[in-house]
Amino acid sequence: MATPTPTTFGQRAGHALRRLLVTLLVLALAAIVCVLLARDNARTFSLKMEEGKLVVQKGRLLPWGSAPYRPADPALADVYAPVDLGGVSPGTAETERFEDRDELDRALFRILEQAARPKLLSEDTQVVASGMALLHRMGRLQGATDEQRRTLRALELDVAYDQARIRFEDARRAVAEGLSQLRIAADSPTRRARAAHAMLVKVEPAASALEDVLRQVVVTLADTPSGPVPPAPAPTPAAAAPDAGAP
Repeated sequence: MATPTPTTFGQRAGHALRRLLVTLLVLALAAIVCVLLARDNARTFSLKMEEGKLVVQKGRLLPWGSAPYRPADPALADVYAPVDLGGVSPGTAETERFEDRDELDRALFRILEQAARPKLLSEDTQVVASGMALLHRMGRLQGATDEQRRTLRALELDVAYDQARIRFEDARRAVAEGLSQLRIAADSPTRRARAAHAMLVKVEPAASALEDVLRQVVVTLADTPSGPVPPAPAPTPAAAAPDAGAP
């Protein structure tokens, strides 16, 4: 049955008012839906590969879209900065959305662990160092589970030896560079030449010996094949004390 057409001005005004109210109600509901979608999107995180690096994305305050995550806390900037995975694929994590930062941290931990393991097995100290940098970042992911933290601890213990090698190599280079700079200063016509010469005379023997020891530790002993730790030598029995009545 057809709706009767309004004939009077009052009827037409009432009909127009109802249409206006319905339109305003629809627009208000649409606006509420958009606000809710924008708030939900702004809380989510995602991962994206850009130029070979894994980039953490955070949803915009819009119903769609995201941008690189830049935490307000400067201490977290390095944790969520783009990271080079060395060719490792993030897998399905690149297509997922994470509802909060804890979920993001757990996914990041798995990806960083996958990228770090082959680096930690490398014979190149620089590659091992890059793997340990990934371990350090994993340790700062506050949302990691207890099981993931135990995994991280096990990895750190496994690479303790390599970490010591890297520290000793850094120390050897620092000592060698310090001696080189002192020699240059001691041979220069500057006002610091005399002080540099006195310092060189004082530290060069010990510093050179330390550099040689560190080089031996890093280069020579590092090539020793791994194996079971040899047992400690048995203590030599002490000589028996003479009898009190012996002449």
